[in-house]
Amino acid sequence: MVLKVAVIGGGPSGLVTLKYLLEARKFFTGANIEAHLFEKAEDVGGIFSYRVYEDAELVSSKYLTTFSDFRVPEHEKDFLTPKRYVEYLKSYATRFALWDHIHLSTKVTSIRPDPTSTSQHVLTTSDAQGQVLVEHKYHAVAICSGLNQDPFIPDISGLNASLFTSDEKGQNQNPLYKPCVSNHPGIETLHAADFKTRSQFGTDKTILILGVGETAMDIAHLAITSPTKRVILCHRDGFHHAPKIIPQPYRAGGRSGGPDPNNPNKPLDCATASLFDTAYVPQVVQHGPWQWAVYDSFVTNMGWMISGTRVGFDQWVGGVSSKRLHTDSLLICKSDKAMPYISEQYRSNSRLNRWRTWLLNMELRPTGGKKIDLAPWPTHVDEEGVVHFERNERPESEKMRREKGIKPDIVIFATGYKQSFPFVPNAEAYPSLDASVTRGIFRDIDDGIAYIGFVRPAFGAIPPLAELQAQHWIYHLITSSKYRTYLSPSFKPPQRSHDAVEQYEMSYKLNCRDKDHDLAATKRGVDQESYAYQLALDMGSAPTWIHILRTFGREVFFTWALGPNFPTKFRIVGPWANEDTPHEAARLMRADGELGKLVGRTGGAVFFFTYTLIPLIIFAPISIFINTLNWLLMTQRSEGRSFLIMDRLPTHASGATIWALAALLIFSVLRCLYNVFLHPLRNFPGPLKNRASGLPNVVSMLRGKWTAELLPLVEKYGPVVRIRPDELLFTHPDAWKDIYSHQNGAVVKGEEFGKFELFYQTRGVTPSLLGETRGNHALIRRQLSHGFSDRTLRDQESIVKGYVDLLIQQLRERCIPVNKTDSEKEKLLPSKTAFDLRHWYNFTTFDIIGDMAFGEPFGSLETGQESELVKNIERGLASQPIGTAMKLLGLGRMISWIAGRNSKFRRINGQKTAEKLRRRMGLNVERPDLIEPLLRKQEELNMPFERLRANAGLLVIAGSETTATLLSGVTYLLLTNAECLRKVTEEVRSAFKSEHEITFSSVQNLSYMLACLREALRCYPPVAGPLPRVVPKGGANVAGYFVPENTVVSVAQWPMNHSARNFSEPFSFKPERFLAPESFPGDILEAVQPFSMGPRDCIGKNLAYSEMRTILARLLFNFDIELVDPKKDWLDQKVFFLWTKLPLNVYLTPVR
Repeated sequence: MVLKVAVIGGGPSGLVTLKYLLEARKFFTGANIEAHLFEKAEDVGGIFSYRVYEDAELVSSKYLTTFSDFRVPEHEKDFLTPKRYVEYLKSYATRFALWDHIHLSTKVTSIRPDPTSTSQHVLTTSDAQGQVLVEHKYHAVAICSGLNQDPFIPDISGLNASLFTSDEKGQNQNPLYKPCVSNHPGIETLHAADFKTRSQFGTDKTILILGVGETAMDIAHLAITSPTKRVILCHRDGFHHAPKIIPQPYRAGGRSGGPDPNNPNKPLDCATASLFDTAYVPQVVQHGPWQWAVYDSFVTNMGWMISGTRVGFDQWVGGVSSKRLHTDSLLICKSDKAMPYISEQYRSNSRLNRWRTWLLNMELRPTGGKKIDLAPWPTHVDEEGVVHFERNERPESEKMRREKGIKPDIVIFATGYKQSFPFVPNAEAYPSLDASVTRGIFRDIDDGIAYIGFVRPAFGAIPPLAELQAQHWIYHLITSSKYRTYLSPSFKPPQRSHDAVEQYEMSYKLNCRDKDHDLAATKRGVDQESYAYQLALDMGSAPTWIHILRTFGREVFFTWALGPNFPTKFRIVGPWANEDTPHEAARLMRADGELGKLVGRTGGAVFFFTYTLIPLIIFAPISIFINTLNWLLMTQRSEGRSFLIMDRLPTHASGATIWALAALLIFSVLRCLYNVFLHPLRNFPGPLKNRASGLPNVVSMLRGKWTAELLPLVEKYGPVVRIRPDELLFTHPDAWKDIYSHQNGAVVKGEEFGKFELFYQTRGVTPSLLGETRGNHALIRRQLSHGFSDRTLRDQESIVKGYVDLLIQQLRERCIPVNKTDSEKEKLLPSKTAFDLRHWYNFTTFDIIGDMAFGEPFGSLETGQESELVKNIERGLASQPIGTAMKLLGLGRMISWIAGRNSKFRRINGQKTAEKLRRRMGLNVERPDLIEPLLRKQEELNMPFERLRANAGLLVIAGSETTATLLSGVTYLLLTNAECLRKVTEEVRSAFKSEHEITFSSVQNLSYMLACLREALRCYPPVAGPLPRVVPKGGANVAGYFVPENTVVSVAQWPMNHSARNFSEPFSFKPERFLAPESFPGDILEAVQPFSMGPRDCIGKNLAYSEMRTILARLLFNFDIELVDPKKDWLDQKVFFLWTKLPLNVYLTPVR
């Protein structure tokens, strides 16, 4: 026996349905199906073959659009062209031997019941000319003719319908008909289905486009980039725009961030993490408003954060009305080429938006001054050919009202399509599309009629849903008692796998927030993720988390949890899984597989945290709690007790899942109780929330308030505070010696306080001296010390002096341009010029350390701009607290994946530093620089190139950013303390008659300057936060307290230096405290250790002091300095590992 099935339509939905029909025998023993596909066109591909226009590109990514078991090559772009997608579909037909079952140029003209059998349908087909009629008999029919069949053209009075007279408001009032016209004379009209190329626009013409869907946006972009006169885009009630690629916003006025043309960001349709979004979300949560409320908040606020507007990304006009502006009720427009031309004239120029734009803003593509006007829907076109628009309170309506006499030359109806099925009889036996209430596929399986590919995802793609729909329908078809008689006697209905999640009902339809826009009813709108998961649940194809983790390991589990609902995920268990499909799916989902690599792309920190990590943190505990409660109630029910709440709670979690999730929740609660009452550190003081959990500390760290918020704790709880369950912070000066020195407080003598690995190291990243073991650290430091000896320091002076000379030269030239005559220069001498010294200090210190580490500068001083490598280093430093926070939250492996050696930052930084190091090694000469000692002993130290590169990179960071930070700090502190500035300036100018006298040796005589630097290091230490160490075996005595082994202990410089226990007037800048300590009897100067102490203190202390003294002395010798804005508190900065320095804008006036 054979089950015969017909497929109508040769687009993606038809091809995938045909494929699963023909391959059913591979998955269901005895399920022999004979299938044929009828396509009226000459080739397969549907609209992708015949309704394509110039420069078209799919708005859904290749990861989602391609089918589960046949992928495009990985080198293909993320978004295919229609031509390439049709090639893919043809390859798909070849790969699965579909061609022999496809009948091209064959139109289905009718379907009717077979009078000889109640289980069969008679299909009548004709050839391309409609001449040859052939009848075929099939048991079932899959209608896959596509959404975009018959162009829909609404009536516009005076354009393609009768013209009414109108009153002044433009509202039709009197039914006085003018002669009916099919098209207005002089206005060319066409539907988007007939649009192909830019040439159709002609030259110097006004183009009016009706509609704001993706096709309308593409056509508008083609129009505005053609020699047209004007382009106007009309809408009824707005649209919601989101780009198909996750935006990569620029930061700090474009200094960092932004899109990388060589490494496009993650497609937005692949950005959802399915775990606790669809998978394992209790019904009471998934059916309620909370999930969508959270996502809506994140989407709208993230849109504002990176583009300034909440109605769509960089969409300043044309938003949907407020009553339906919610992500659970919208079909998203993903075409973004036209948006810059629409938004540019409406973008806000408010102070708030300018500030936000500088801080964070998505890429704004240049428009060349061109614009696309947005307009309300036209009411009519009058006899003169002037178009009139609806009037409302929108800004685009006001703009159109101000203009008179807009006469379009071409009107393009980008108004979509109607679905019609002329071959389906209007009879009870044949359900309509709207009557197909079972997941939008069929009415009753015994009808033998299915509609596949007719749901419309809000944000996603139809082909993957069509694949799941085909699986769903065929599975139910062959298990139906009606059609089982046509299968082999050996056929057995598939049994639901124990490794599949139990079936339950999802809420997958788009919600209706406005009776006039019920997209679920009118357009069959669905949420892609929920609908896909629902179909998988129905079939038993959704695998349990424990099966994924146990069978395939963490890599596949990571992709399964943090990736969207690719159809590939539903080929692991269930009716459409056999011996081969799970392994093929796992191959794609491993870290080095196509889908694994995709999920490993975070989409950028802003998106990852707002749209992936935070929702996971919110919904995971809620889901775990409710699932646990469900399990407890199920247990009570099994004992004969009844609970009404049980009917409202989910019943889909397996026993293993319930146990695991319940255990996680209970463990978290018990761990907090243990930390407070039983932990070895329970007797140390600190806030309750910090003693119970490390989360408050992590939140403070991410807010950049870490060190500032530690000071009140120190003042309240004393010189030792428990800032995390297993970490103590000390602000007693003795803690420096007891933790960091050779003579530390370890009970077992000779033991060292080891570095806290979570803070100093990232798994998979080659360690530098900073993270080396005790033995390796001693060997490398001993060798590096030659580069910091007094003799080498004298040899290095010429290198430092050369760059300080260049700094002064650049500043002077910007004050007094070299192309001026001597008399002009004399006139300019008293003038003031504004500079951001923060940048110039950075340029100088990076160039100096670049020369000393790599034998060549970064070129910043020469060009007056940061090099790309320096920018990359600063980006890495800025992201360091995020990585530390994630590691403290137990997400160390995730951060290793995100920020490990294969991350963009590590990769680019590694490549560039390696290139510089190789050039330095290629010099084959000895230089008095910092890397020379390691090069001499590279073989003896058994130091591979990668470790050498890591240490060179450390030298760059340690010898540049911190020095520049202190120079910025001391400059500000001097400029806000006039007497101190006067004294140090007088000291410098009286000590030297010429700036050539300013040397490493001579600046050592500037005692007041040294005191200023030391006080600045106290007030504004470059490394402000804790430097954590781990108490060695046997415990230790720290500042008079016994601390058990394995406790994390630290000293944080800023709280230490600003504690009233250690200093009088701790927030005042008083260099005299280091010159005359007897005048400050309450000060404990030993508390200030800006370079740390002990075997791991800063090896470059002497070089840093010489460099800072020289730069500051030269600057004070040559210029009078004053702040541009003296009222601004420059010290009010966020601090992570280092300070996020604000612009230090000063006036420089040359004095010589």
